[in-house]
Amino acid sequence: MICLSWNCRGLTSKPKKLALKELISRYNPDLVFLQETLGRGVDIEPVLNSLLPGWTFAALDAEGHSGGLAIGCRDGRLKILSFWGMQNVMGMEVIYPDFDFSFVVVNVYGPCQARVAFWNAFMSKYLLNGKNLIIGGDLNFSLVNAEAWGPSARIDPLSDYFAHLLLSHKLIDVNFIKAKPTWRNRRTGEERIAKRLDRFLIMT
Repeated sequence: MICLSWNCRGLTSKPKKLALKELISRYNPDLVFLQETLGRGVDIEPVLNSLLPGWTFAALDAEGHSGGLAIGCRDGRLKILSFWGMQNVMGMEVIYPDFDFSFVVVNVYGPCQARVAFWNAFMSKYLLNGKNLIIGGDLNFSLVNAEAWGPSARIDPLSDYFAHLLLSHKLIDVNFIKAKPTWRNRRTGEERIAKRLDRFLIMT
């Protein structure tokens, strides 16, 4: 199964829509997580379903700093059983034809502030249901020194906390084939910063 996550920062412009179509065409995913859709769910869903025939999307309203979330499943590969959401979090229970059981996928747009409180509450809520679980999205944390690039890059001060959190909950951090930053500050020279903030975590 191939999963794709993108903090799109809005989907109203034509270039953003074309970029999403190009990503789908290039990587041929089964599942897409979008963060910062910057719109109402009832408006975003038909835009995505029209833009990408053969896909089914569900979306949540932009609220506070969460910016709106959406999850899309390729028809015929995944079947949606239910979905739910709250600020910064959107989840779905799905069936994958290659398996004989359902599992839960959760799209997270991790906050910049009060991260420990958010993740402690998140783990207590979503890891007690006994379901097979995939957590993905813009999680807004880095784990090791190698996930920060650039002269001005700083190690995440909570990296030890997050590493322990994943270990204690037996969550597997899915490594990229080639480690690359997923966020950049778009500056050059001594001020440039890049980090890995997007990731997928698996529990089976």
